[in-house]
Amino acid sequence: MLATCTTQVESSSLVYSSADVQSGGEYTVVGGGTASGEEVGGLTDEGTPVTTSS
Repeated sequence: MLATCTTQVESSSLVYSSADVQSGGEYTVVGGGTASGEEVGGLTDEGTPVTTSS
């Protein structure tokens, strides 16, 4: 997990930039779940994504 964030309003887009993002890497964005831990600038250091079943 690179980041966990919360929003106060419904969002339709997301922009994320970090030195941890590598060119050619594959990343998954998950909506829903629970953010926890210490919040700094709207980001937290822990979270639990929504689990899905197939």
